[in-house]
Amino acid sequence: MTENTNSQIRVVRFPIKFKLIAIITFLLLASLSIYAIYALDHFKKDKSAYIFETALSNTEGISNLLIQDLKNTQQSLRLMGNTYNGNSDNAAIVKNIFEANPNIIEFSIYSQLNAELQFALTDQLLFTSNGLKKNHFSELLKKHPIPFGSINESITYIENPSADSKVPHLLLAEYSSRLKQYFVARLKLDGLMDLLQSNSTYKTFVLKTDGQPLIHKDIDQLILAPTTAQQQFHKQLVLESDLKKVKEYVKQDGSEVLVSYNRNKIFGLLVVSEISKEKALSVATFLIKKSVYFAIFLVSLSIIIGILFSRNITAPVDKLFRGIQGISKGDFRTQVSIGSVDEIGALSDSFNFMSTEILRYMDEMKEKLRLEKEVEVAHLVQNAFFPDNDITLAGMDIAAFYTPASECGGDWWGHLSLG
Repeated sequence: MTENTNSQIRVVRFPIKFKLIAIITFLLLASLSIYAIYALDHFKKDKSAYIFETALSNTEGISNLLIQDLKNTQQSLRLMGNTYNGNSDNAAIVKNIFEANPNIIEFSIYSQLNAELQFALTDQLLFTSNGLKKNHFSELLKKHPIPFGSINESITYIENPSADSKVPHLLLAEYSSRLKQYFVARLKLDGLMDLLQSNSTYKTFVLKTDGQPLIHKDIDQLILAPTTAQQQFHKQLVLESDLKKVKEYVKQDGSEVLVSYNRNKIFGLLVVSEISKEKALSVATFLIKKSVYFAIFLVSLSIIIGILFSRNITAPVDKLFRGIQGISKGDFRTQVSIGSVDEIGALSDSFNFMSTEILRYMDEMKEKLRLEKEVEVAHLVQNAFFPDNDITLAGMDIAAFYTPASECGGDWWGHLSLG
């Protein structure tokens, strides 16, 4: 009987405590995942928008300062050229204007007829401090001749011959149809380079309309040994139609960059700020990693709490399960002691009451069986005292029939034989 009962009880393969731990872990992971996806996605978008706005603001600020410097140089260039007006008596005035513009390191005037030099002023202190020869810029013009024929009043020619010069500078040239002359000025790049490199987060540079670099930290390398990838990237930028924009680019080497640019219509220059996408979103990436670590910590903590919490629930259930196993094996005296005041505590009271009642019923059944056995014995004894139903005597036959109303009756009959 016990073996048959045990065979009907299924094997516990997945205890309740494991189910509780699994449910708690799943709910926590689902909640954290939904929160992380929602929150981090919004943070990443917000961070990207901030980076885009900052990049565009940085580019616009540098572009405005650059254009302002070029405009100031342009105005000084025109002022000195118109002041000189082919009259050497005005040279002293022009020199005063020249010295009042420390960023201009050379001013010269060329005739339209044969591009002959007519007047020139040079920052002598610059030559002395850098150990330059007096004909340094004259020799530089041989390597980088000014295309006078292509310059008119609507065009300000801007070039950067710094790769072949010890002094980083820009060359500006304009044509005056009234005086039939070309005005040329060389503008120091120290301040502009410091401006471009003032924000170490961004790589800022200036491109001309043909995609060639005008102001760049590595301009010597870009001019002397340009790469196809760099040239294509710069041409792609100058071909953009928007005046200002921030967008993502994928370079030929597969690297993703965020690029903001600002185009100036007056001089046709493109100020570009570039930053690696990975570097730009480094804070977001850091936050995501920390969030993952924090999620792992929370999951681990929840598992520990789940184990401790589940024991409070599963321990009473386990006691009930073991009690039922004891009863199934015939141990009806099994009692379960559970002190909780919840449904499981009430269930343990019912279990204990059931086992007590089973014992009581078993005692009653034993008493009933004992009484039935005694009645059966009395029945057998009583029947033993009854004579046979048919009796044959000398000269007579006696027939009788007796059936008690229950196992034992209270009536008796018999006969006496007297010879």
